[in-house]
Amino acid sequence: MLACFIQVFLEDAVYLKGRSDLLGLVIKTWHDFESGESDSEDEESTGPIGLQQVVVHWANGSAPETLHEDDLVVADRSFSHGDVVKRSPNDIMSGTVVDVKVELDLQRVCPPMNQFLGIDAKLVDFVQQFAVNTHVIYDGWLGVIEEVKDEVTVMLQDSSVCIVKDSNSLDLRDNIHDLSCFFPDSLEPGYAVCGPSRVFKNAEYIVGSYKPSHKQGYVLRAEVTSIIVNWLSFNPLALDQTPGVAPPPRHLDDFENIIVYKSVEQHCTYELLDRVKIVDPDTNKALGLKPFCPFLKSKATRLLCPDRMHNHASKFATEEMKVIGTKTKVTILWQDLSASEDVDSTTLVPYLNMDDQDVWPADYVLLKPGEVLIDEPGGVNFDRKKADMLGIVQSANAKDRTAYVKWFSEERDQGLEQEAEELSLYEIMSHPDLKFRMGDKVVISREREQSPLSDIAPRAPSVEDILSLVGRGNDIFNELIQEKIKVLKPRMPSTAELEVDPKTIERQGSVLLKRYGVEGVEALDRYISETNKMASKTIYSLVERGNPMKPTISDDVLATMNQHDQDLETIRTRLNWIGQIWKVYPDRPSALIRFMDGTTEEIPVGRIMVVEDDEDEEDEEGGEDDDEFEEYDFDGDEAEEETSENSWETDSGEDDDSMSELEEESETKLADESSKAEAKAEDPPTANGSSKEPLKSDETETVMVDPLPEPEQIGTSHGTNGSSRPQHEDWRSFIVLEETPMDHHFLSSGTGSGDKAWIKRIAKEHAILSSSLPEGILVRAFEDRMDLLRVLIQGPDHTPYRNALLMFDFKLPENFPNQPPIAYFHSWTGGIGRINPNLYEDGNVCLSLLNTWHGKDQTETWTPSSSILQLLISLQGLVLVPEPYYNEAGFEKFMGTKEAARNSELYNEKVYLLSLKTIQTLINNPPLSFVKEVRHFYFKKEKLEQVVIEGLELIARSEAASEVQEETEETETKTKTNRDSQDGEHKEKNGASKMAVDRISKGALKLLKKHIDTLSLSLEE
Repeated sequence: MLACFIQVFLEDAVYLKGRSDLLGLVIKTWHDFESGESDSEDEESTGPIGLQQVVVHWANGSAPETLHEDDLVVADRSFSHGDVVKRSPNDIMSGTVVDVKVELDLQRVCPPMNQFLGIDAKLVDFVQQFAVNTHVIYDGWLGVIEEVKDEVTVMLQDSSVCIVKDSNSLDLRDNIHDLSCFFPDSLEPGYAVCGPSRVFKNAEYIVGSYKPSHKQGYVLRAEVTSIIVNWLSFNPLALDQTPGVAPPPRHLDDFENIIVYKSVEQHCTYELLDRVKIVDPDTNKALGLKPFCPFLKSKATRLLCPDRMHNHASKFATEEMKVIGTKTKVTILWQDLSASEDVDSTTLVPYLNMDDQDVWPADYVLLKPGEVLIDEPGGVNFDRKKADMLGIVQSANAKDRTAYVKWFSEERDQGLEQEAEELSLYEIMSHPDLKFRMGDKVVISREREQSPLSDIAPRAPSVEDILSLVGRGNDIFNELIQEKIKVLKPRMPSTAELEVDPKTIERQGSVLLKRYGVEGVEALDRYISETNKMASKTIYSLVERGNPMKPTISDDVLATMNQHDQDLETIRTRLNWIGQIWKVYPDRPSALIRFMDGTTEEIPVGRIMVVEDDEDEEDEEGGEDDDEFEEYDFDGDEAEEETSENSWETDSGEDDDSMSELEEESETKLADESSKAEAKAEDPPTANGSSKEPLKSDETETVMVDPLPEPEQIGTSHGTNGSSRPQHEDWRSFIVLEETPMDHHFLSSGTGSGDKAWIKRIAKEHAILSSSLPEGILVRAFEDRMDLLRVLIQGPDHTPYRNALLMFDFKLPENFPNQPPIAYFHSWTGGIGRINPNLYEDGNVCLSLLNTWHGKDQTETWTPSSSILQLLISLQGLVLVPEPYYNEAGFEKFMGTKEAARNSELYNEKVYLLSLKTIQTLINNPPLSFVKEVRHFYFKKEKLEQVVIEGLELIARSEAASEVQEETEETETKTKTNRDSQDGEHKEKNGASKMAVDRISKGALKLLKKHIDTLSLSLEE
């Protein structure tokens, strides 16, 4: 296999070797994940890309090109604070970007096109403040701009000047390829444009008047007229004092009161051809810059300036420049706490496909559930004290897979313990609610009544959360209305009488609290506030429209105001509720937050809520209305949710009522056919042999041809069928049991039933399974539930699943085989992690044959001619593979890279430990239907002894390799040579190893010893 490095990454600024004058941007690489429409567009313009190829869009606007990585030189690589990087793709240790310095090369957009090189990016700002993806603050809400509408001022051929109200009615005349990423989203000064005569006829003329010849011109300026905003979060500091309100309108044009959120890392975001201006007065003075006229009379290539005197103070003057080059340097804090300052960004690479086990200094961690759930014969012991432990990572050793963690004291209020404990990365996990990265946008809530050291950090409330709360309040409100109607009967109550008096609600507070709980009362209060049925005092009345940046009034003056004015002043001037994480402290539970005005404040983590932009929320399901908030019907019933056939839900989603309303006759047939299948599976009933009843007059008999081959036509991949192999009584491949086990996942989903063809098809499937199952797959069917199956699959040799047994439950839906079986995987890893990319801890099974993963080849999907045998063979042969790392969606393209090879080794290490955990659980608590089989496999066939011996050998090899490595750390090459030599000696002595893991890290070694000790005790028993 060819080993290669990944050299070029997404959004790298590059140039061709020998052509440093022409820069381009990498917009697609061979190692990207498939991304839908954009990929098809790229393939249309450049064709499919192969190994080590990338697609480059050039700054001159020419057509995108597909080029080999070796043909390119990386000019710059952009990073932001909090990004995780490595020195090389196959390096083990990673680090976090803690500081970024960017220098820009700028050029004026219109003559004279002077260039200014090496400008500090912090002295620059975007010309257009209201752009797509920009965050804005309005009336106590934070949102992100989704769409911008603007008008442009255009100078025409005869020097007439007009304002075109809708810039979308104009086309670009500049030579920029349609598929280029540099094709502008909006028109900017300097662009050549054209349009039909009607556009210019309807325009507003500033200079001159309309002429039929007006069809093209140049943009003098662009001005935003309105924006559409997706609201993300409200101001918790304001809402703590006043009732909640619905988000502001999505469509905004009140620019005087819209605050553009300025990210403290904006200087990291500039790209080629971005329109910017220098905002630092000293820099402008030093460079001799001032607003200039974009069209000079002396330039023959441009039109005459409409201001004949070339008054540079006129409204046509501009300060715009475009970025023509960037240079980035970063400071890195590595996992081992060492630091590298002012590193050229092109010498670093982004950490792709981050390992789930990795942690970094100042990460908040918990013990994994597997470390607090201790399997014991007959049950599980839960260690509450361990489950409540919360720690902060001090440093990490990526090579050893260990980390030093300081734990909070048992009371937590007393802070961190003094001594750090060395733990395996497999023992700890990131806290699900305390995931902070430098640069994260956060909302600050008010100080809590409980300990400020509280480790609970809720996510910023989304609009969906608020609407859900309001919906709950609406239900409670309607209940109160209905109760009032009953009291007022028999006379018809008036509308006024039906209004709920706020004072009445306050007086009934204790009653409502007891009846609906705290959440119900809060929901009712929110609903009444949203619909203006209560509260005359809302944020809208408290926030005065005016200058939101007005200096804060001093405390002594504030104290002389009445409460309403105090609230007004406090809320209006308070902008320190939204900021960015600038530092997470490793020695205390707090973070340094940097606000928009440049000030910083240390905030306890319990008050920090990370804002998510909801970029991944899919609007495809029906497209959310732009007027969702204005038109939301708080009094209406919630729409019923539709469930997709191919959803990830493991449950079938079938109508339980239809399953339970079976006719007595159908049940009799089902039992009849089930017993026939058990007695003689190889002789399935004929099409008309199961029922001799005549068809009703309104029924039409349809003869369906089953595309599944007969059992005798199907053989196993091993060349011999299951029935021809001698089978032990406790290890039979296929059995029909009388009753479905109580722990079957689909037992409560309703009694399975189908028509005559459905019963016949299942009988045929049973016949095939009874005669053709390959070695290592056991199937159990059930007389009382013909629609259910339970399967046990033995992990194949040469994989990290060797000697592990994995169990699946299946349900055959009513429309089987037109739809595939529904699968559930029993994960026994104790919450430590997924044992395979296709097998989820919640039971989901991701496989194209189940239609839960859509493969490119249509033959991979389920069809009526597919069989359960085919499905089980796929699980054994395509899922339980020697290198399951590459089963992750899109990872197969990384095969052959050194980075992926290292990641695959680490993944196998994790899977091996999870397999041992699975074996431990199976032995202590064997599943129903397979109790005898588990004992036979691990004890009579001595597989458990084999597991223990192989584990002890792996421990010895790993410890020996660690000693050799410590003695020979001159070079990595020498170490690898010694390891390869030992590998050869070991394999010569013991023959080809059937294990997929040859050595493991120090962190994995710690857990391996614990597992082997536990399994050894089971062996002795």
